[in-house]
Amino acid sequence: MRSVLKISANRISVIHKSVKDYFSNPARCKQNFLISESESNYALATSCLDILGSFLTTQDVSRHKQVVYSLAQKAWFGIKEKLSTATSYALENWSHHIDTNNPPPNIADFSKKFGFLALAASIL
Repeated sequence: MRSVLKISANRISVIHKSVKDYFSNPARCKQNFLISESESNYALATSCLDILGSFLTTQDVSRHKQVVYSLAQKAWFGIKEKLSTATSYALENWSHHIDTNNPPPNIADFSKKFGFLALAASIL
């Protein structure tokens, strides 16, 4: 796959937009290689909310405020280095994967418990 993917320490991307276009077009790509962007975002949104739910459940309220404040300041004050890669990704990107027309099943429960924290962290 390295012939069509660029893999760095923090990111996996395609070498050219045409690669993404090919693998996401059902008219051009065989079904067993087809990648649905909406299904991928749905799966990523679900996973991000699960990861954030786990992270926020294990933290106390003062820690929540520190995370949100740090994100708001765009400095992180050393917090990012203490988070797992998955938690850091989920904090920064969960909202990019949410499709309001097809929200993940865990969004209602997550929103009731932690919505204001995650929303504040993602928009500040």
